[in-house]
Amino acid sequence: MSGPRQVGKIDLAATAACLGTLCCWTVGPIFIKYLTSYVDSWTQNVLRYSVACLFWLPFLAYLNWCGRFDRRTWSRAIGPAVANVIMQSLWALAYYYIGPAFLVLLSKTSIIWVAGFSLIFFANERPLLRSRRFSLVSPVSTMSTSRFPNRTTSWPRNLLLR
Repeated sequence: MSGPRQVGKIDLAATAACLGTLCCWTVGPIFIKYLTSYVDSWTQNVLRYSVACLFWLPFLAYLNWCGRFDRRTWSRAIGPAVANVIMQSLWALAYYYIGPAFLVLLSKTSIIWVAGFSLIFFANERPLLRSRRFSLVSPVSTMSTSRFPNRTTSWPRNLLLR
């Protein structure tokens, strides 16, 4: 397999992956909010995790059958799995109190934190700091998430920037 296909300096596979992720991020919250009138958050989480389990089960079975599945994976995955179940349960519960548009925007501020900590902990990410695109997009994306008005609670509007 050859390296990533690029047009200019844009990686097409990475761009497609980002657009696919964006699609998945927008569809899930809409369905979760829609179902809040019909089922409670715990039922939604059981359904979501059951579907995810059924999705991944054939792949795990195949790897196990081929002998390429490391048995230590189960013990290594317990900690992150417990943390993920707690975080996802709270995330789904939030849709019962906050509108989907504001909650998704609020949760996507984690991208800013991930980018910042990646620049600190991973040396191969640091050249981004010298990138002109990164320098232009970072402040704009940070301002756009901090300027979003919150009309669903009594918090002051435009809390970070006035």
